[in-house]
Amino acid sequence: MSELLARLNAEISAVIDAVLPSTATISGDSMDLRGGGSGSAWVFDVDGHLVTNNHVVEGLANPVKVHFPSQPQRWGTVVGRDPLTDLAVVKVQGGTAPPLQLRDDPATLGEICFAIGTPLDLPQSATFGIVSGVARQSRPEGGEFIEELIQTDAAVNPGNSGGPLIDHTGRVLGVNVGSRGGTATLNFSIPAEIVRDVVPELIEFRKVKRASIGITISTRLMNFDDGSRKVVEIVDVRDGSSPLRPGDLLLGIDGQPVERRLDVRKLLTRSRIDTMVKVHVARGEETLELDVLAVERT
Repeated sequence: MSELLARLNAEISAVIDAVLPSTATISGDSMDLRGGGSGSAWVFDVDGHLVTNNHVVEGLANPVKVHFPSQPQRWGTVVGRDPLTDLAVVKVQGGTAPPLQLRDDPATLGEICFAIGTPLDLPQSATFGIVSGVARQSRPEGGEFIEELIQTDAAVNPGNSGGPLIDHTGRVLGVNVGSRGGTATLNFSIPAEIVRDVVPELIEFRKVKRASIGITISTRLMNFDDGSRKVVEIVDVRDGSSPLRPGDLLLGIDGQPVERRLDVRKLLTRSRIDTMVKVHVARGEETLELDVLAVERT
């Protein structure tokens, strides 16, 4: 037993040691010079782009300070922010540590994970836990719902925000976004799936543009002949001339299936703004294909 524990301990230490050099602390002064803030970040690519949370850098004046472990302070520039997903990108000049790899497979309930970051300004910190929930929703103060969050019992304290949540191989499961709750604290991370969609657009365009087909949606559990499953239901249609109706079940957009609220956001990208999209819905006993004009979401 002692040999097994020693081997496990060595493997965990090796994973964390490999990831720590690719994590950083972000700090800076507020634009009004009345305060400042700090959080964590990690290397996304070889061009010096770092991923962090929007709430970490929102309101900070450029340039921001970037501290890698055992390296001199550097300066970085906030190049893009997306308040809707609470993600942001900082560009650091000069070479950085190797980028971390996003995991392709989603987090699974019960798998072990590690939250890396700078809690309470304590550098090179790691906490250990398991994925204790998936597909969670949380609303940051003053923000919108972030969907498909990973819930973990690996402690995420102030300053951990923006750091990576990694699996046992060192691949990124998500970005630590913070905790919610009082005495029974819940810790959340933005999944790699969202990072993969949002961060490249922030790097290229500085902000994310999204299309809208003028609907409000929710998910609910329905019973079918082959069992029960969640469906995406249209609960409100803002344009009276739209062919969509409240109560329609949203099945797909332009031939791509819709099974989650997040699927709708992923499909309605900037490329679909001001175009007609084919929306597949179930209405009563009918399955319909409807042409709907997508406009820029404001």
